[in-house]
Amino acid sequence: MMKECPFHSRSKCEIWVDYQVACATLQEAEELCSSNWKKISYLLDRVNLLEALLTEAGIAIPE
Repeated sequence: MMKECPFHSRSKCEIWVDYQVACATLQEAEELCSSNWKKISYLLDRVNLLEALLTEAGIAIPE
């Protein structure tokens, strides 16, 4: 990837800037997805536990 613009020797390449922005955005998205997935997994485990307890107690699970 070119850091310098081939058309203007004194300016940064816009493609390089776009690439840097995309990389930063991807990193932020990965961080958000990771934390969200941990929360979803935790909540799903709790739901499964609660469903098991309700079933064990003979209580119908509403849909």
